[in-house]
Amino acid sequence: MSGEEAPRKAESSEARAAAVSDIQELMRRKEEIEAQIKANYDVLESVSVARAPGGEEGEACGREAQGCLPSTN
Repeated sequence: MSGEEAPRKAESSEARAAAVSDIQELMRRKEEIEAQIKANYDVLESVSVARAPGGEEGEACGREAQGCLPSTN
């Protein structure tokens, strides 16, 4: 092994270790984000998000949508 090969192998090994560490961190963040999304979804499910009359499951309506809010007239 020449004098230059050893440092290259060490750098390559360090780069791989850093890449693995980066991937593990991204996976941890992904799991946290998925947990937050699930928690938010559970909150929406628990308060029964309003749906427009005849709307499909999961079709929430805004305040201005007809039939979502009682008439104030």
